[in-house]
Amino acid sequence: MFVLSIKNMKKISIDSDIKVYGFEVDDFPKGIAAAFDKLIATLPAGSGRPCFGLSQMKDDGTILYIAAIEQHDNDEAAKNNCISYTIPKGNYLSVEILDWMPKVDSIKDVFGELMRHPEASHTAWCIEWYKSDKEMLCLLQTK
Repeated sequence: MFVLSIKNMKKISIDSDIKVYGFEVDDFPKGIAAAFDKLIATLPAGSGRPCFGLSQMKDDGTILYIAAIEQHDNDEAAKNNCISYTIPKGNYLSVEILDWMPKVDSIKDVFGELMRHPEASHTAWCIEWYKSDKEMLCLLQTK
């Protein structure tokens, strides 16, 4: 089991907005893998684009989760019946998780720790940036 250590946290800057498109997951957390599979099926083979998981707590206490992928042209979202989102440029608290696949059950704990940081924005999306099959970043924008 992955355990967050505060020494693993770094502050990073995203220099420009990242446009993504994707699907809202109806059955969180069970539907996450299926949503990503559906999303990846919209891409040409071997495109190698990073995926993103965007999550936020709704007023009723449930989680809104969006499986997303980097958008390369403005028509992709509409062409694939997806919704467009923008990950805003700015400063983020970040925790890198290597070999993340067997650790997915611990991701919520990482965000719980990030939310307790005094610089964490409590209105921003929690962002999972799947850079590869081995490397993932948990990001939370700062105030």
